[in-house]
Amino acid sequence: MSKQKVEAPTAAELEWVRDGLQLAESLAEVYGGAASGTPLTLASLDTAFTNWLHTWHGMPPDERDDPNPYINGFGLAFGQALVDDVGLEWAVVTDEHGTEIAVHGEPGDVLVFPTNFVAKRFERGETDFMRASFDEIRSRVQALRT
Repeated sequence: MSKQKVEAPTAAELEWVRDGLQLAESLAEVYGGAASGTPLTLASLDTAFTNWLHTWHGMPPDERDDPNPYINGFGLAFGQALVDDVGLEWAVVTDEHGTEIAVHGEPGDVLVFPTNFVAKRFERGETDFMRASFDEIRSRVQALRT
């Protein structure tokens, strides 16, 4: 098994993150009732994800959009909350399985893969997880830092 390599994101990767955050803002407006220009909150993301997921599952399979851009948008917004409020940093992680965007912090080599985190919950049909998950991650990181 090869070791993970954690690197700073390139300008193009950071642009992809910014694009995902803009999509998340739009999703919060459309599916969460957030006013245009309102800062994203974990509560508005939870509401928007839940409403989007129910809408997506309610459509006939042949009418559904590809869920991945939505999952990425929600995941990147979740990751940005960890960056903004917990002090983690965007990173790109490469290992034998490929390359993925993450948020990273020290001490403890903390790694959270926010788009994968949301994708797994999408697959399970789980909702209302962002606030509680954020609080748990923040608590664990704070414990490592004390």
